[in-house]
Amino acid sequence: MNAVASHQCSECTFVANKESIFVAREQRKKAARKPICIGKFTMPGWSGHSRFYLFKCYCDAIVVDYPHGYTSGGHIYFSCEECEASLVILDRDIYNKEGIAMPPGFFKTLWGILKLRFNLNRKIGINHN
Repeated sequence: MNAVASHQCSECTFVANKESIFVAREQRKKAARKPICIGKFTMPGWSGHSRFYLFKCYCDAIVVDYPHGYTSGGHIYFSCEECEASLVILDRDIYNKEGIAMPPGFFKTLWGILKLRFNLNRKIGINHN
């Protein structure tokens, strides 16, 4: 392995930085709010690779980025360098592609808590009739 590329595999392409990822003019023109995957890439110092997505930010900048960390709500997010916004990813398809479990929504969490409480009440013999 050479000093420039720390990760090499047949699934991805090495790039110096995300600005050096080539995206055709037509593809940039068609960029929408919904992110589309443009490929797997790795960069200097990375031990693996990531899928990169093309989308139009709410500030109208055309952005190429990869999913970052987790928000306090457990979601992954994209970053826009133009307006410095963090755009929370709510698209289930992206979570599936990334192999990450999507955090449950509010109602699913509430339903889980109510089910747990009902089962606990049944177990200890509390009847609410």
